[in-house]
Amino acid sequence: MSLLPDLTEPPAEPYDLGQSPADIVVISALATDIAALSEARAALPDPPSLRLAHLHHLRHPASVDQHLDACATRARLVIARLPDGGDGWPYGLAQLGARCAAAGVPVALLPCGSAPEPRLQQLSTAPAETCLALHHCLDQGGPDNAQAFLLHCQAVLSDSPPPALPPELPRSGLYWPGEGRCTLDQIQQGWQPDRPVAALLFARALVHGAGLHPVNRMIRALLRAGLNPLPVFVGDAHSIEADLAGARPAVILSCLPGSETPALPGDIPVLNAALTTWSEADWIESANGLPPRDIAEHALLPARAGQIITRAIGTTDEAYFDNATECPVLAPRALGDRVDFTAQLTAQWAGLLRTPRDGRRVALVLDSPQPALVARAHGLLRALKDAGYDTQPPPGPDGPVPSEPLSPDAYQEAFGTLPWPLRDAVERRWGAPEDDPDFTPGTGFCLPLQQCGRIVLAVARPGPDNSPPPHRLLALHFWLRQVFGAQALVHLGGHGGLGALPGKALALSADCWPEQVLGPTPHIALLPADGGDAATLARNRLHALCLPPDGTDLIDALDGKAAAARVLPRIPDMAAWRRGQAEADAWIEEHLQRHGDWPRATEICFRAATTALSCGADVARALSLMGFRASGTEAPDCLTHDDSLSRPPVAVTPRVAPCFRRAFPELVTLLDTACRRARTGA
Repeated sequence: MSLLPDLTEPPAEPYDLGQSPADIVVISALATDIAALSEARAALPDPPSLRLAHLHHLRHPASVDQHLDACATRARLVIARLPDGGDGWPYGLAQLGARCAAAGVPVALLPCGSAPEPRLQQLSTAPAETCLALHHCLDQGGPDNAQAFLLHCQAVLSDSPPPALPPELPRSGLYWPGEGRCTLDQIQQGWQPDRPVAALLFARALVHGAGLHPVNRMIRALLRAGLNPLPVFVGDAHSIEADLAGARPAVILSCLPGSETPALPGDIPVLNAALTTWSEADWIESANGLPPRDIAEHALLPARAGQIITRAIGTTDEAYFDNATECPVLAPRALGDRVDFTAQLTAQWAGLLRTPRDGRRVALVLDSPQPALVARAHGLLRALKDAGYDTQPPPGPDGPVPSEPLSPDAYQEAFGTLPWPLRDAVERRWGAPEDDPDFTPGTGFCLPLQQCGRIVLAVARPGPDNSPPPHRLLALHFWLRQVFGAQALVHLGGHGGLGALPGKALALSADCWPEQVLGPTPHIALLPADGGDAATLARNRLHALCLPPDGTDLIDALDGKAAAARVLPRIPDMAAWRRGQAEADAWIEEHLQRHGDWPRATEICFRAATTALSCGADVARALSLMGFRASGTEAPDCLTHDDSLSRPPVAVTPRVAPCFRRAFPELVTLLDTACRRARTGA
């Protein structure tokens, strides 16, 4: 089993929607659209004949062809709301346009975000004013706008004046269960005095599209965890500075996709939880944990912003089948124990920050007792002491001495709390606790650790990768969490073997070993250079902040401040350069065969999620088209002209989405530099 996520989109399987013809057909990538329009049609006294379809069900070419034959080409108006300008649905977009044009059916192609998409505008055959009005209704959301959408469609079909559009709704605001949109004063009536505030960010569409079940469950879980929740709905990365101003949150829990996240304060920790587009059954069965698009939005992009990757707290499942629109209506559903774990982790971060530095209990865990790692640990101890942490050794002439062992009874009690399949796996692999070399009869486990005041130094000594943890590793972490009461864990040199334990690659379940060993403990990993696979495992599976090994940012990280010098992979790396070059060569060859001439110019739109999933191969493709190549393996962001180029360079006009600009400012600079050099020949 691979412990790293597979970013390749799995091949789609044919799906027969089985829909009959209707006057209006709406295809959308957003489940909230489908739910809102289903409810709006039922509320209208004289509704139009309507078919609703999820874009996910039309990924396979055979599904597209079947739906066009049976339904879409026999409609009077087709509306499709697509992400990324339709880039992820090339066959469907081409066939929908060609087949509906041949049948004389107008098509309105709408973007999923608020910003217009020039490509979709150009490909739409419905009047421009119709597309703008329909997009406005879906973008605004809510029952009134959903009904206005259908009434506008009816007006188009009957050639009558369109209805007035409802007033615009706020892009962000505060929410409370049972109240809907509300004020801070109303929210504070549900708070307890002297508790930290946790801002809970979620998509505005959930408020207006019947998708609040995971949000409401999380609000209750945060209350149970000892926090005062501040639920904030956000649309299109709208600034939430005013929404947060009066509450001064200690921590932020964001359920927003990375590409839709606004600028957030850099002096408090931000955790990211996923509302996955998968069903609960898909999530349970998958070793990956999330589909590729969700990995980009809830792991790759949040990690670049310094957010802590937590769990999938909700899935997207069928709520009911709407016979009138012949469509299953999907809605987000909470994963109860995942909600609880994430709330506990959020509360642990808030508790750490609320504790004065000299009262915090921190564990420094070394991957091995190598002298270099021990020296780094001693350096960190000095830095923590200088920052006000309690690092005083216990009384004794020899300074720090080994702590008390973990008794057999204490170990058995902690081991007994693990799920039975996990206990069985440990004993099948390693035998009984008494068989462990570190176990002493009558005494228990002799743990390799030293306590210096409220700081502990420990050595992990993990077992083989993809194997259940040995008893000695479990004993160490039982002691750190339950006896010592560690409020934060800092790994030096790796992840102490925890990242390589069996379980999902992302969005872990309660049956995944990394969660059972580490628990909801704040975690920091000090890793070299770009961190490689170790950083990916620590971020995705161990909710870690990954920082450079010198530890200069460690003190700030323990204070919850997002570190500027995070450990992140280089984008594009050399593998991405090779893929980008191959894609550029293939595109040029296809153009040459189709048109009989070299391509001279093209436009390329860059989107954050696409770039994250491809590790920058899309950027490398654009640079290769312009005639550049990487100058060397150590600095792939340094460009040089490709002297072996046997074709004229292509003039590339980059179109940069706002989310791309926020997530990859260094790539914006790189593209700008390449374009200027291409124009001047420098």
